[in-house]
Amino acid sequence: MKRSKKLLCLVMVFVFILGINSFVYAADTVDRQVSKSIDKAVAFLNAVQNEDGGFGTREGRPSSWGMTSWVILALNAAGEDVASAKWQKSGLSPISFLKHNQESLTDTTDIARILLTLSSANENPVYNGINLVERLKSFQDNQGHFGQAAKNEESWINAHIWTVLALNSAGCQIPDQEKARKWLLDSQNEDGGFSWFRGGLSDADDTGIALQSLIILGEDPANSVAIKKAFTYLKKCQTEDGGINCGNEWMGSDSN
Repeated sequence: MKRSKKLLCLVMVFVFILGINSFVYAADTVDRQVSKSIDKAVAFLNAVQNEDGGFGTREGRPSSWGMTSWVILALNAAGEDVASAKWQKSGLSPISFLKHNQESLTDTTDIARILLTLSSANENPVYNGINLVERLKSFQDNQGHFGQAAKNEESWINAHIWTVLALNSAGCQIPDQEKARKWLLDSQNEDGGFSWFRGGLSDADDTGIALQSLIILGEDPANSVAIKKAFTYLKKCQTEDGGINCGNEWMGSDSN
């Protein structure tokens, strides 16, 4: 009987150790797969970079400041040095393309995206002679909302949430933070999601950014009713493949 108990204990220990090793092996396998996927994505971007240092919407298309911004953000997140020789074509890097771009920025979301991009690369927040931090701050109204009334952005949720992310990325305290938080909370739809404008249908993309913004603005993710409602909405957007669609059931998962 004692021998049987000892044998049982040894078996249990063996199973326990095997279970840990299996978990470690599985986690390591996933890590390797993720690392391989990132390496392939980085290699692809390197292959499609244009001679002016920028990136187009597709291989061979002219560079645009918008697409170049997204690529810079992605490369910095992947640990790439976008100022290195690896990312220079004819001596031009993605950052130099962006800085030499003379297109004027008008929409608040465009200005916020450029500030996010410069912050991710530890660059000065000045674009075409404009201090983007101060420009975005100047768009805040007395309700705490960030948006340009002159461009009819008073109800734009996306202008608000991207500005919050951009200012935070530049290390700035959000002005009138409590008002900014309340404006965003008041913009949440009954289903728990957020649209890109007040009164619009919820979508997963804007809901995800709204969640990040709410946390930056001081909402407690562990106890916030608004955040829990948003999670419930996002769960409804999850598809059979594990991904998330934009909120329309007829569309499949997307990378956003």
